[in-house]
Amino acid sequence: MTPPSDSAIRRWVKYWLAWTAAGLFYITQDFMERLSRNESIRWRNVFLGWMTAMYICAAFTPLILWFGRRWAVDAGNRWQRIAIHLGASVVFSLVSTALEVPVLAAIGMLSANRQPVSFGISLVQEDGALCFQSTTTVRRANSQRPSSFA
Repeated sequence: MTPPSDSAIRRWVKYWLAWTAAGLFYITQDFMERLSRNESIRWRNVFLGWMTAMYICAAFTPLILWFGRRWAVDAGNRWQRIAIHLGASVVFSLVSTALEVPVLAAIGMLSANRQPVSFGISLVQEDGALCFQSTTTVRRANSQRPSSFA
């Protein structure tokens, strides 16, 4: 097996930094929401929960970027491509949720009155779709930059 090239390492570092920044943003957003409701904040759980979700997205970023290049919406058969992206978004959301829920259960983020399945569905609607769309947006923004950046 050949070692990864410097450009591949730089690309992975950029993915990791971008998703870390997104995670820190969502952590502060979660903090402000809880602060406005006078809830106690367990920083460890909030940090681990959000960063787990973000690093799962980071791990899938190369695959999602490849998918976006392979079935670009701006190519022919626009509605067929949109349907493919919608299906891929659902699959990604389910896989992401299947990976996140055990971690969230282990750190105590699942409340006693919520079943893991309903929590997973809410993650599919919020977190999974967000990750897929955010990654697609990054791909489109990078396609406008010189090739040395991407």
